Amino acid sequence: MKICVPMKSTMVHNHFGKASEFMLLMVEESKVVSRETIKNPGREKGAVLELMPAHGVTHVISGGMGERVKGIMRERNIVVVTGALGSIDNAVERFLKGELKPVEAPCCGENLCGKK
Repeated sequence: MKICVPMKSTMVHNHFGKASEFMLLMVEESKVVSRETIKNPGREKGAVLELMPAHGVTHVISGGMGERVKGIMRERNIVVVTGALGSIDNAVERFLKGELKPVEAPCCGENLCGKK
């Protein structure tokens, strides 16, 4: 499995599309075996969405994500998990333990992503 996490330093970014970088983590047998940081290609239409399949991403863990982007990810068979907070390592560990599951955290466009 390959997990993509939008990042702000070592933390999960609260909004997928606004992150300047993404951490890609390769997981085998429930352990992270490699990680790579890639730049956000920009807000050009579809640029970030094309990045995921190009890198073999199977899962995305984020603080928040717009409904349109969630739908496109799901159409591409990418599992979307929103509502993640804190460090990337902690969020991935919680996901791998089954403690972090897909949570609907719609983005309303008012910097309230992931907040209920």
